[in-house]
Amino acid sequence: MERDEELIERANRGDAEVFEELYRRYRDWVYRLAWRFTASEQDAQDVVQETFIYLLKKLPGFRLTASMTTFLYPAVKHLS
Repeated sequence: MERDEELIERANRGDAEVFEELYRRYRDWVYRLAWRFTASEQDAQDVVQETFIYLLKKLPGFRLTASMTTFLYPAVKHLS
């Protein structure tokens, strides 16, 4: 399994499949966190969508300097 940093490098080069892998890896984590903030299934699903749109807009040029969850946490909290 590739490290997140490697996936981000590939995503920065335009590899769309990599973004799907990042989504599969982190969607459940994002959903659970969003649900804790919102206590709403629908709102949590919306936050998942908005969080990954936020990540997609960072590409190309995104540099992961911490863990992916450390990067995603503030986005999920804000979007919730």
